[in-house]
Amino acid sequence: MNKILLLGAQHGNELLGIQLYEHITRKRPQMLPFVTYKTGNIQARKQNVRYIESDLNRSYTGKSRTYEERRAKRILKYIIQNKFDLVLDLHTTTCEQPPCFIAPGITPGIEHFIRASSITRIVQMNHSIIASSLIGNCVQAVSIEVNRQEAKTSVLLDSLCDDIERYIHGDTGTAVKTIYHINDLLKKTEVTDEEAATLRNFHRSPQGYYPILVGENSYKKQTEYLGFKAYKSQTIHL
Repeated sequence: MNKILLLGAQHGNELLGIQLYEHITRKRPQMLPFVTYKTGNIQARKQNVRYIESDLNRSYTGKSRTYEERRAKRILKYIIQNKFDLVLDLHTTTCEQPPCFIAPGITPGIEHFIRASSITRIVQMNHSIIASSLIGNCVQAVSIEVNRQEAKTSVLLDSLCDDIERYIHGDTGTAVKTIYHINDLLKKTEVTDEEAATLRNFHRSPQGYYPILVGENSYKKQTEYLGFKAYKSQTIHL
């Protein structure tokens, strides 16, 4: 039997994980034997903030200096101890963009689920930032990014449930996917506010790159970058 972990609130103010699990409990109880829910950043969730001391999804460093680094070690230990076949790392964004996967590549641990899903965009994270994230340290984990408002709708939640059910039953969703290869950050110093406002995620910019996760989000306030850049995209058939 497939064992699936829904990891929610790695960023404490992103609620897709718990919303999906509650939707499964109410509408798809037949899925419950296959699905477990876990809150990533417990203290940040209680305070409804992104993080306490460090971004949890940048804290898989093996160190124990911050609350989030200690939490990251416990999450990885929990995944190993419970032998999950698949970990869905569920995120929301205020950016205007369609749902997408984020992964270091289509590894055997996540290929089955990606094939089962109706999500067609895969962000392949080649940047070194991946090394301190969950998906960079857990081969059966894949991140899913969804617009925050869309995440509240039953249409989106039902779609994710359909994806999980297809995965459970070994079925295929949308086999044709587009991969966007991320090698660079989009630095704040690279674009003016006016230029940034014209960028559309997953659409090639005049500068030749596809902006990813660019918009009114925490990257603008808490880091030196606005989002990510992909210079290469490719269509594949799984």
